[in-house]
Amino acid sequence: MLSYKYVYSSAKVVQEDLSENHNRKISCSFIQNTSQIVSNILLKQEENWEYEIPKIAREVKTIGMSLDGTCMPMGESNWREAMCGTFSLYDKDGERIHTIYIANAPEYGKESFKKRFDNEAEIIKKKFPKAEIIGVADGAKENWKLLDNYTDLNTLDYYHATEYLSYASRGVHPRSKPKREAWFQGACKTLKNIKDGAKFLLEEIKELKTKKLSPSIKNGVESTITYFTNNLNRMNYKDSIDKNLPIGSGVIESACKIIVKQRVCISGANWSEYGAKRFLPVRAICLTEGRWSQAWSKFMQNKEMVA
Repeated sequence: MLSYKYVYSSAKVVQEDLSENHNRKISCSFIQNTSQIVSNILLKQEENWEYEIPKIAREVKTIGMSLDGTCMPMGESNWREAMCGTFSLYDKDGERIHTIYIANAPEYGKESFKKRFDNEAEIIKKKFPKAEIIGVADGAKENWKLLDNYTDLNTLDYYHATEYLSYASRGVHPRSKPKREAWFQGACKTLKNIKDGAKFLLEEIKELKTKKLSPSIKNGVESTITYFTNNLNRMNYKDSIDKNLPIGSGVIESACKIIVKQRVCISGANWSEYGAKRFLPVRAICLTEGRWSQAWSKFMQNKEMVA
């Protein structure tokens, strides 16, 4: 109970809840220490068993894999990148059925996160061998290196791509905001709805290099050209839409928000490396449907470890 409550609220809030609603006077340090002990045991036990997927009535046609990082407070005034990963199951119509969340505390090299991601990816591939696996992420090269090990197709997040189109729009119409907005809206439709739309837009944007532009606008145009060039083979949005495949990384963006930002970055939070390593994976377990009850069941089957 302490561990579950602490996953969703600060130690102070849990302390007040226990006092007001359960007539239990417990210190904040006891709540934190108990949660860390539970986490140590639970994460160790995870190495020896697999979680079951909730019963799904529809066929799993597609598996979407994503990963991303977001910063959290570490130490006195240090912010470092925590990693989140998602494994989403989709039916033939592209409707998301179930999502598995994983998360890891900031670490140099991200080896623990990669190990957790690899383990989850191998398990889900084994459970759904006929499903097509799609990787969806932003343009960071490190993301694709990990996703390439498992995916049949990779797609650059559509909304990240449109951000760069907004930079290019300033070069198309540097003096007219209405014209700039109109070009941007049309470019987004081309990117999304026309086969090879990204290729056509890239050629158009390349022509802006001959125009006389301010340094800031020129830098935006050049960064757009570089971004589109590096990711062109991952920008087949029309084909993906026609096949009911995901084109946006909204699931992983949401994961970063609900797993890290909404709880770990609350006012006054300041995490130690030890505490963060034991907290984030368990929060991801609690936020994945069906996993906390399975985890606790396994926990209770190994009572000698608790002793």
